[in-house]
Amino acid sequence: EVGSSGVFGKVYFHPNWNYVLKTFTWDDCYLKFIRMIQHGNDPGFPKIYGTIQKVVPHFKRTLKEEEIYMVRMEELEPLDEAEVKYWHTTRIKACLSNYHDAVKKGADTTYELNALDEKKKIYRPYANVIDAMIHLTDSKKFIDCDVDLHGNNFMKRGNEYVIIDPFTM
Repeated sequence: EVGSSGVFGKVYFHPNWNYVLKTFTWDDCYLKFIRMIQHGNDPGFPKIYGTIQKVVPHFKRTLKEEEIYMVRMEELEPLDEAEVKYWHTTRIKACLSNYHDAVKKGADTTYELNALDEKKKIYRPYANVIDAMIHLTDSKKFIDCDVDLHGNNFMKRGNEYVIIDPFTM
């Protein structure tokens, strides 16, 4: 059963599965993100079960979807409308974007890291998300990507917020 779909992918679930199956078309930033988190255990990211698989054969795809991938990941809960609105009031995305841009430029990041430390104190439920994004940015694997943290790119594991798609091309 299709649970949800977005611009680049779909999520399938079944009541007998303890995971969801996510399919997505080629998106370099998302593919790098999944590859980086698949062997980790960071509470700010979804758990990945197994490895990313490239779907074949080619004749099953439409011309728009040249490459399709799938991955099994933990089932998470969506944010409610109030949580999405609250996220946008925190201005954490702006601070994370500023930090990401400073790292891209090779600039001193002291100011941005101090601002993020303040955000972690004020918005404690997002502390793991901020730490996770700092870790991703510091890896320098996402220098060619832009931060894309809006309310639809988060989900919840219990009371924890989880980033499901942090970057865009």
